[in-house]
Amino acid sequence: MFLRSSFPECRQIAGFKQTLEEKLGIPVKPKKPLTPFFRFMGQIRPMVAQQHPGARVTDHTKIIAQQWKELEPPAKKKLEEEFKKEMIHYLAVRVSYENSLTDQQKKDLQKAKEEKVESKQQKRLKMRKKKIRAKWVVWEARKDWMQKLTEMLERVVEERKMVLYSQKKKELGKPKKPLSAFLIFFQEKANLRGDTPFKIWQQKVSQEWESLPDEKKVQYLDKASHYWQSYIQELQLWEEKMIRLGHIDVVRNEALIEPRSNK
Repeated sequence: MFLRSSFPECRQIAGFKQTLEEKLGIPVKPKKPLTPFFRFMGQIRPMVAQQHPGARVTDHTKIIAQQWKELEPPAKKKLEEEFKKEMIHYLAVRVSYENSLTDQQKKDLQKAKEEKVESKQQKRLKMRKKKIRAKWVVWEARKDWMQKLTEMLERVVEERKMVLYSQKKKELGKPKKPLSAFLIFFQEKANLRGDTPFKIWQQKVSQEWESLPDEKKVQYLDKASHYWQSYIQELQLWEEKMIRLGHIDVVRNEALIEPRSNK
């Protein structure tokens, strides 16, 4: 039986990686013989692949393993005997090979093995660092995303609280704030809008308000002041009622600090 390790040139042509011995220019060490199972696998794999063309390699291996279990004892024994014979031959050749190496070749080979182990460890360490760095990046991105999500949920909850708070005050009959002087003027002009677009009409009314003489503007200011005083009185009465009913959360802080006394 021919061993691929016996033909370095063929290995290079076939695309196999060079062994340490080939890199150092040392004769390639003998290759261990295949175990009975792998010898059996090599014999029947082509037939299994032909019988199951759509199956994966792992499926082929499972089929072969099952056939190995069901293999007749005489056939297994024959494979085991062949393995023993080749193993005896291998051990003899291996001893001869070891004795054929010079001390310098053995040192070079040992050094190359140590460097190979060190290189593998460095690669593993590099890959581990890379994985840790990737996990850290993912963690930071997830952390940032969670923080943004938390902030968004907090805003939604706060907005919902404000909506419920406004609804509660409305349901409890809180007095509405009166219109300002400009809005009173704006409301009076509403009937004159016609088909004018709202934005253009709003700009026009704002310009009229700005150019309105002070003696006419003061009329609207007086109305707004009167409405505001009435609103404050109604608000104070309403807040006193809310305090008595236990709805302190809808009352202004100043009303709680200095409540209006009943006369």
